Amino acid sequence: MQYGKLDLSEARVRDANAQKAVVLGACLAFALGFSTEVHASHPPRMPRVEHVLVHPADPQRIVLATRFGGYYATHDGGATFLHVCQQAMGYDDTEAYPGHYSRSGAVVVSTGYRGIASSSDACGWSSWAPAGPVFITDVAAPSDGLLLALNSAPGDQGFANQIWSSTDVGASWAQLGESLPADRMVFGVAASPDATELFVTARSESGIQLLASTDSGVTWQEKAIGSDASASPRLVGQVPGSPGHLVVLLAHEQVDSSAPADVLLSSTDAGESFQTLYQAQGGLPGATFTEDGVLWFGGPEDGLWNVQLGVAEAFPVHVSDTPTGGLTWSQGKLYSIGDEATQGYSVAVSEDGGQSFRPLFSFCDRHDQLSCAAGSSVSTSCSQGIESEIWKPVGEVCGASTEGPDETPGDHSHERDESEVRGVLCAASPQPGRGSPAYWLVLTALLLRARRRGAAA
Repeated sequence: MQYGKLDLSEARVRDANAQKAVVLGACLAFALGFSTEVHASHPPRMPRVEHVLVHPADPQRIVLATRFGGYYATHDGGATFLHVCQQAMGYDDTEAYPGHYSRSGAVVVSTGYRGIASSSDACGWSSWAPAGPVFITDVAAPSDGLLLALNSAPGDQGFANQIWSSTDVGASWAQLGESLPADRMVFGVAASPDATELFVTARSESGIQLLASTDSGVTWQEKAIGSDASASPRLVGQVPGSPGHLVVLLAHEQVDSSAPADVLLSSTDAGESFQTLYQAQGGLPGATFTEDGVLWFGGPEDGLWNVQLGVAEAFPVHVSDTPTGGLTWSQGKLYSIGDEATQGYSVAVSEDGGQSFRPLFSFCDRHDQLSCAAGSSVSTSCSQGIESEIWKPVGEVCGASTEGPDETPGDHSHERDESEVRGVLCAASPQPGRGSPAYWLVLTALLLRARRRGAAA
């Protein structure tokens, strides 16, 4: 905002800074797609499952992370579910972030800008966050006794990029190695079982890279993946049983038919070189490994595929045309995230290698009989249930089009309206300096919108 005089009073300076913060904050919220006051006028919307977490030794215990709908936990294979609102977990936005279901029974999930939340029963939650700027972009479990959390938050001079490790199922954390370069955004982390070898995917103005360390993060080596700066490099992981064999998904936000299709890359030499494993027709939000090195992947247009990795020659095999919005493999079962409006379920499970799926969870046919003891995080914070949220996502959309009462399927004119508002608002805002915290805040918002992909953990 420009003023006519240069001798601004302290009060007017504070007022100008406050207005800048409001506008930049609005740009951030719009860019991330978070709920703002504008959303209150939207018709009800169906929440969307983003991650399926399964206990590695007990398939009856499952946690679903949803966008706009909080979390759902079952201990009986889906017969009943407990609804967990985000507030009980210590954060207040509508997103769902990566997480891990440990063998000990603890669930550890990212809460984005609030850090990490963990629980042993889904009722009582504890939280942790590193000092300084926070955005936990990935959570990985290289072994049963080790968890890694990747922090990538805007700071005064770029991004605060760090890897944090926990050996007590998220109760305490310590930084692992040195901070990564601040001039890029990091997306995913993978490691050897003892975390001696570390791999991080990153993106900068020059393209996308793999950052690799062989000394637990004390030193880092940069390896180029490609020059496509529009792609979000999601690190699917290291192939089980094949050290140095990495799979990276070059993901693009599928906003319309003109968006570039996703690409799966494979490296058998710890990132020294990458080869195309699969060129998709559209987006590939689903990718997950089995214990013996089979990669399952798929998307809405491509259907389901798998490929046995760790062998001399790997050829992807088309399994079925079933659309998927995310995949998780656990104990011989394949869990697929569906589109409830068109497929009739939000999560389904296959026990015959992806040939058929049995519905596991639907928002319009859910059973929330489970409750928590008085005084727990959930009973204290979530007493009014999901329908108290400003989106009121379920009540009026079940049995009707999720597009809203005044829209035809595929019509997203209200989203275009928001985009136009965002463009005007942000164009009129004070332009932050390239090295300023505000610059990195807005840049982070735009990049986070691009990398926010519904993928199974």
